[in-house]
Amino acid sequence: MDIREIVNKIFKKEKWEMPGMQNRFFCTEECDGCGVCYETCPTGHIKMVEGRPVWPKPCLLCAACADVCPNHAIAYGTAKQIAEYERAVREKRAGVDPAKYGVVTEGSHGGMHEEDDNRGTEI
Repeated sequence: MDIREIVNKIFKKEKWEMPGMQNRFFCTEECDGCGVCYETCPTGHIKMVEGRPVWPKPCLLCAACADVCPNHAIAYGTAKQIAEYERAVREKRAGVDPAKYGVVTEGSHGGMHEEDDNRGTEI
């Protein structure tokens, strides 16, 4: 019996799916798909999809994957934080200026702002 079989026997699925547990691991754009996290996971539940790790729900949250990542590309967060990160990456790749939306300058109240040279001027 190998370590994965032992861990899976000790921690039955119903013990690791805690109600209300919405935080998950995810990989950032620094991930180069090396697979070290996949090889290290004591339960063998990390899957490599299109060269990137994916964490299904049955996770012990041991963080062994994050500890061994040579690129420090594994993060942990809520579903909302993960979605915000992925949106920011898509916008960055599309060339969207992050200052275009939600800019808060001294004395302003945030919100949408004009795109021209008057950045920070509220509409």
